[in-house]
Amino acid sequence: MTRTNRELKLIFLGVVALFAVFLVAPLVVLLGKSVWDGGLTGEFYTSVVSQKGFLSALGNSFAVAAASAAVSTLLAFVLAYGVHYTCLPK
Repeated sequence: MTRTNRELKLIFLGVVALFAVFLVAPLVVLLGKSVWDGGLTGEFYTSVVSQKGFLSALGNSFAVAAASAAVSTLLAFVLAYGVHYTCLPK
């Protein structure tokens, strides 16, 4: 195995570890709370959704996601246009 392959595998392992810590772990905790607090029920989910301010937080999340998607799409278009139709160096 070459050094480059080892480095790529190490980087991939780091990315997978970060993915597991920041995405999978909170989902496991949420599922654990719903199972350990009296069996598999929707009570925990109902209490979270029915809290005051949940809908405004959800709306803000969607607004931020839409704004970031619009800005990144606009930037990607401008960069692609610039690369394709001008004499930018490669």
